[in-house]
Amino acid sequence: MRKTNTGRRVALTIEATKYLEESINELTQNKKYIKVTEAKLVSKALVLYFQRYFKKDKKELENIFLDKKAYLKEIIQNSQSDEELINSVKKYIGKQHRKRDSQVNAI
Repeated sequence: MRKTNTGRRVALTIEATKYLEESINELTQNKKYIKVTEAKLVSKALVLYFQRYFKKDKKELENIFLDKKAYLKEIIQNSQSDEELINSVKKYIGKQHRKRDSQVNAI
């Protein structure tokens, strides 16, 4: 069976590009027998990340990419009672407050 190319183009941030360049340089430094391209390294790094770390990092990633307006809209739509709505909003606000406190304490 023939493999099909399901490649995708993605835009890397400046920080990601820096890590990619540093990694390639480190892998190939004084080693003419190491042949790696940016595409192959990124592809392998993603596979390794998802195999080893994604489940552990999933909650953190959800927090990073949370659409607050959509989340609050869902809370409102799915609440069965005023009490449930109030508790859900309090829980959400508490999470945001704790996250902000931990960010301040990290500095």
